Amino acid sequence: MAPILASEFPGLRYSAALLGHGSDVLGFDSERSTDHEWGPPVVIFLAENDREVLGGSIDEVLSTRLPGEFRGYPTNFAEPDEDRVRIMTPADTGRVHHHVYLHSLREFVGSYLGVAPDAAFSNIDWLLMYRNALLELTGGAIYYDGLEELVPLGGQFKWYPHEVWLYMLANGTCVLPTRRSHACTTRCVPFHNWCYSNLILLNDRRWLKGWSRLPSLR
Repeated sequence: MAPILASEFPGLRYSAALLGHGSDVLGFDSERSTDHEWGPPVVIFLAENDREVLGGSIDEVLSTRLPGEFRGYPTNFAEPDEDRVRIMTPADTGRVHHHVYLHSLREFVGSYLGVAPDAAFSNIDWLLMYRNALLELTGGAIYYDGLEELVPLGGQFKWYPHEVWLYMLANGTCVLPTRRSHACTTRCVPFHNWCYSNLILLNDRRWLKGWSRLPSLR
């Protein structure tokens, strides 16, 4: 895609990444993932003015110049079905309905977190942010950062402030016993997550019978 943008829009500053929702963003996709809303995607970030002025032209150029396949997968997607899911399908014509999304960083972060990326956040602001959205903003791949915005963004949202993280640990541990925590302890065992299993058990003595399931910790 970089050669297309360079030839059609010389001098354009942009960044490219795989961020947002989807198991492929976090590297969790499998063969099953390919049957729903899966395929070669990328998010192109533009300066706000370029997004407004050039967004339509860039989308049109990519529709006509992107190859029909990438690594054996179609770059064309069918129209959304009744569940708004698009499926990869070979293009009938030279045009492709691609999975390239154009955003400004402010627009993208605002849609995920409801805040401006350059805002100063209080501890309350952090607690109001949707945790999955934070992961989706920081867990993907950055391919090119010509705007020099994505790398700093990843550092900004890499982890919670220490006080917020302590609160979330305490709050999460208090909630766990209401959700069959004795079952959670056994799920920690295959991953050798002894610290978390101990926290779950010690938080509420009603589930001390769970110790019998963890003979290595007695």
